[in-house]
Amino acid sequence: MRQERLKLLIAYSTVAQIGYLFLMFPSAYHASGRLVSGDALAGGLLQAVSHATAKAAMFMAVGSIYAAVGHDRITGLGGVARALPLNVLVFALGGIALMGVPLSGAYLAKDLLLRSAEENGQWWWEIAVQAGGMFTAAYVVLVLAHALAASDKPIVLAGPTSRIRDAAPLVLALCSLLLGLVPLRPYLPVPSDMTSPLFSPGILSKLLLPALGGAVIAILVSPWPHPLASSTSWKAMMTAAAPVRRGSLALGGLVERGNEVLCQWPAASMCLLLLALLLGALMHMAT
Repeated sequence: MRQERLKLLIAYSTVAQIGYLFLMFPSAYHASGRLVSGDALAGGLLQAVSHATAKAAMFMAVGSIYAAVGHDRITGLGGVARALPLNVLVFALGGIALMGVPLSGAYLAKDLLLRSAEENGQWWWEIAVQAGGMFTAAYVVLVLAHALAASDKPIVLAGPTSRIRDAAPLVLALCSLLLGLVPLRPYLPVPSDMTSPLFSPGILSKLLLPALGGAVIAILVSPWPHPLASSTSWKAMMTAAAPVRRGSLALGGLVERGNEVLCQWPAASMCLLLLALLLGALMHMAT
């Protein structure tokens, strides 16, 4: 949420998606290495496929935006949706797929992982997964808000766009978004709401909750000026939320500074070594 460049924002979001994948290991395997939950294993593999297609589509779309506009600064994306509508659409579809909304492959994958976690009494993963979906929605909302805003000056493209080059990421994004519609019933349990009508209350709540939660997070955590900052209603809302926003920005700055320390080689090496030792000790205790 604090990245100035779109490529870096997508790269950092990969960390969260890989976190979902690693949820597979404690849920699917015993400490001895024996498989104890096929649903968790299937959910992890489905999450990997869904993430790979969606994130590849988003990186390709952002690469096309960078090549056409000459930069990928989030605050400088005003008017890009009008100049490059297909690329912005691909980014939005990929982000929606990663949120884990119903009908997407990520939703089915997370349902399988959470079902296995609940069977093991690990109910707290539900909170972590829902929060991750909201943070994904937050950066998608943030980028789209800037891309859909009007530009101060006309955007001059570096050259004509290639329809074939833009169609490839669109196919990948649609694959991730519609992966939940693949008939997996003979092999995987399908959530009950995946077979209910599209506009049922359960489906709508799971569609709207991440989006609304993400919009609130984007307003409170993002340090960049919002495209609607000049409007009267926006100023009134931001004035009311100012104390919470100040606290959120302070916390975000603290996390960012800690991340900068951890990204340095000495700190990263020591952390990896400590984690390896801790993991080895826990495995020894479990066996």
